[in-house]
Amino acid sequence: MFKKLHLSLFIAPLSTLLFCGLLYAQIKSENLPDRTGVKAGPLIVHTALNNEIQFDTNVFLTNKEPQYDTVTIVNPSAGLELPFGDNIASVEYDAAINFFGRFPHQNYTDHRVQGLVEINLTDYKIKLDEVYRQFSSRAGSEDTNRVRQQTNNLRAGVSAEFEKLGFDVGYTFGIQDYISKEVIYQNLLYKDKDRLINAFDLTGSYRIAPKTTFLVEEDVGWLNYYSSLSSNSWYTETLAGLKGEVTSKIEANLKMGVRYQHYEKVDFSADKDFAGFVMRGGVRYLYTDDDIFELKLERANYESTYANMNYYTLNHAGLDYRHFFNKKVSGKLYSFYEFHSYPSQTTESGETDNRYDNFVGAGCALRYDMKEWLSFEADYDFTLRDSRFDNFNYVENLITIRGTIGF
Repeated sequence: MFKKLHLSLFIAPLSTLLFCGLLYAQIKSENLPDRTGVKAGPLIVHTALNNEIQFDTNVFLTNKEPQYDTVTIVNPSAGLELPFGDNIASVEYDAAINFFGRFPHQNYTDHRVQGLVEINLTDYKIKLDEVYRQFSSRAGSEDTNRVRQQTNNLRAGVSAEFEKLGFDVGYTFGIQDYISKEVIYQNLLYKDKDRLINAFDLTGSYRIAPKTTFLVEEDVGWLNYYSSLSSNSWYTETLAGLKGEVTSKIEANLKMGVRYQHYEKVDFSADKDFAGFVMRGGVRYLYTDDDIFELKLERANYESTYANMNYYTLNHAGLDYRHFFNKKVSGKLYSFYEFHSYPSQTTESGETDNRYDNFVGAGCALRYDMKEWLSFEADYDFTLRDSRFDNFNYVENLITIRGTIGF
């Protein structure tokens, strides 16, 4: 079965190359951004241990009788780098082991493996990037079920930057696999949403200023489901935008355009196509060297696991503010609004209508980078979902204390 072959696409051969001493990598850490690793001959080894304690006021994300719990998350990771001229390659693994205090039957472990190779030729760059994940998330699902799933995405691309012009062309192969036989709707199971993704992307760039680039992107792709109960589809997306320093204080990485996605007619599924405006990216405003505002924007359609819907449309706007008290201590405030809408009517608790969900979120964080190999962080997150159907509503308060050590 394909689900047993995920790691053999690229990551497993890459691991062999690294141990044989052929390639080089660079591995970043969000919690330890200044770590340098430890040299072992030609190899550079990275490892880290991130521990979190979370207090969650609504661990099941329910509308009625919310249950609280304290969750301990142990997150070890390890990766390898190996210099080889100007070329780069890497392989990294991390796991997130979740232990529930009041509800130990909810314990679970997430896995992520990433491999990267960049070959820098005289005028061109060749890049292979693969990410495998096995995970579950209530907050990331449409019905708050903790459904186990795994994804594997491999992109191969070629890019070049000349004096004014540039391009990046790539092919992506992806696998989505639900490790569940739970029912979604009538006789439709999560397993019926397993699919393959094949996509091509082409981005052209033109430097309109020394640090600002105008981008035009064209994407085409095909989604093929294993089950006849789900609708295969193809899409085309055209985007334009800016990337780089627009002014001395404003940085942009924002694209917007149009997308059309055609879904094959299946008797069981709602057969409406998607056609509309899309965008993704954001803008950063450097008010001072120590005060940074960031606006995040997204409008897109996502494949749905709700009822017999093909997709839902997501609209997201978020605003972050970060202040650096000194080189070691920083604070963050954030807020967001998100709106999900569905193209066809469904029935919940005797009511028939088009489902929509409003999300409102806010939070704050305080971070202390004590050493390049040691950091601490405390977070508070608030999330509210207000749905057209009351059974999808929830309110969650989440407090997290995190410490990370590594090299």
